[in-house]
Amino acid sequence: MTCYKLKMKNIIPVLLFSVFAAACAHTPTTPIARNLDSEIIHELKDGNIRFKSHQRINPRQDEKRVQELSTGQSPSTVVVSCSDSRVPPEMVFDQGLGDLFSVRTAGHALDSISIASIEYAVQHLGSKVIMIMGHTSCGAIKATVTSGKNPNSGSKNIDQLIKAIKPGIKTMNYSDSELVDAAKENVEASIAHLKSKSPLIREQIKQGKIKIVGALYYLKSGEIELW
Repeated sequence: MTCYKLKMKNIIPVLLFSVFAAACAHTPTTPIARNLDSEIIHELKDGNIRFKSHQRINPRQDEKRVQELSTGQSPSTVVVSCSDSRVPPEMVFDQGLGDLFSVRTAGHALDSISIASIEYAVQHLGSKVIMIMGHTSCGAIKATVTSGKNPNSGSKNIDQLIKAIKPGIKTMNYSDSELVDAAKENVEASIAHLKSKSPLIREQIKQGKIKIVGALYYLKSGEIELW
């Protein structure tokens, strides 16, 4: 009986070690599985809190950082945002040089060139998060929701922009001066468009290597809502 107990004492640690080793062997090792994306998003949230509370620290903007970046870049996040002068990503997230890879177009509309820019950041620079960020009171969205009254803007290029944005906006809410719902719908439409047009991005998402995040910047408060 004593002999049996001694054997069990020896066996139990071995079994526990085997179970632990097996569990570790099946733990995903991708950056997203290690919660890297959560760390990146947390840093962006903290930066926005600093910005809206007027406590920006302007990180990584010194001469040392300039020299570090002279040999290459590895931005953690691709921010696809509107070209609006009131929404500079590096400032509203209180980030430094080399932190964000910015792709900016009116109404964050995506064409083949802007999608190629996003793919480049993911494939060659190692970006782990893609953020599509709209904002309230967006001129491109206002032009789109009012285009029914005047379909000809006076510019063929602006007409093309409106044509690209219009299918994604279902809330033609003229009474809302900030057009919040329409702006959110435009973000969702851009996310869907990017996934649809980029096999590379779809595969990276499938493998758990990157995450896409939607965001809306509120002009009056300086706050950014993420989802």
